[in-house]
Amino acid sequence: MLIANTSSTAADVDVTLIFGNGSTAVKTYQIPGNSRFNVQVPVEFPASQERRFGAIVESRGATPARLVVERSIYSDASGVVFAAGSNAVATRLR
Repeated sequence: MLIANTSSTAADVDVTLIFGNGSTAVKTYQIPGNSRFNVQVPVEFPASQERRFGAIVESRGATPARLVVERSIYSDASGVVFAAGSNAVATRLR
């Protein structure tokens, strides 16, 4: 999961995974202003492995940061690292 903070100031960002059974897992990250941050979901959220989930990404605080969130998947083929991939931009909920 890739998160870009397009604001000029740092942001506290909550990443919440919502699993099919309704349970959740939450982590908070501080993302510097005008930067991009990667969340390696299987590493950061071990409970997500081999499970289906949705994600909500929210900037916290009185003045929430402007975020751009995308899902990216990469794969290697024939010994070539990142030989293929795809991405999708997240949908804003509010």
